[in-house]
Amino acid sequence: MAITLYDMHTHTEYSHDSTQSLDGLCAAELAAGVAGVAVTDHSDGLYSHKNGDFERLIRSNRCCREAAARWAGRLEILSGVEIGEELWSPENAAAVRSLADWDVVLASNHCLRMEDGEYLGLGPQDYTVWPQEKLEYFMQRYLEHLILTARQTDYDILTHIDIPLRYITGRDGRILQQERRADLVDELLRTVICRGKTLEVNTSGLAGSWRTMPETDTLRRYYELGGRRISIGSDAHTAANAAAGLRQTAELLRSIGFTGQTVYRRRQPTEIPF
Repeated sequence: MAITLYDMHTHTEYSHDSTQSLDGLCAAELAAGVAGVAVTDHSDGLYSHKNGDFERLIRSNRCCREAAARWAGRLEILSGVEIGEELWSPENAAAVRSLADWDVVLASNHCLRMEDGEYLGLGPQDYTVWPQEKLEYFMQRYLEHLILTARQTDYDILTHIDIPLRYITGRDGRILQQERRADLVDELLRTVICRGKTLEVNTSGLAGSWRTMPETDTLRRYYELGGRRISIGSDAHTAANAAAGLRQTAELLRSIGFTGQTVYRRRQPTEIPF
């Protein structure tokens, strides 16, 4: 059976960490057999005043709407935004949501605020030298912050919910005890379900020969708890990674019991059967 694929999480030159042109991304998505793509350029509130966030995002939205006309009949192009760290910059996030007629709003955390007020980016840390208890606490604190994000903020899709493990385990080889955070993961999943939001399966780890975020057991648990709204995103920042892992992830989700993917247009969810 053919699978209809939408890539609901991508970035272009209008993100601070990408130089990818929109048309180049779209060409790669089309070549990969994708029916639609959401361009979800970054709005990281902690950095917005340093990198012209609002201007970039308005241009991203405008370019997506123009591209949608150019690619009509070949590829559906949706305009979105990924809002990071909203807990610490709520005014910025509210302003971003009102900037444009977004199709989809993603919520994410890429850093943590520690007790002393210091912000630690998830990627730059050298976890190989951290004591085990510090690692366990760091992951616990991340999940606690993400639960608050899932509970309190205005979003459609909650993204890459275990992204610290991409660096802690996937890159630096440190193993954490899953049972120590099982209750927090359940609370997070229940929050997404109760609010009628969507959980993302982020496939960017597959491009690096690791795994999806979250991993399969968490996806099964989400389904067991009653979660049915699911999206797939490559998180591609380059054309080379466009749609990477989408097809195998859709097949995995179908094996768990999911019957389709949640796609947003003008922030309204639609179920696209696999």
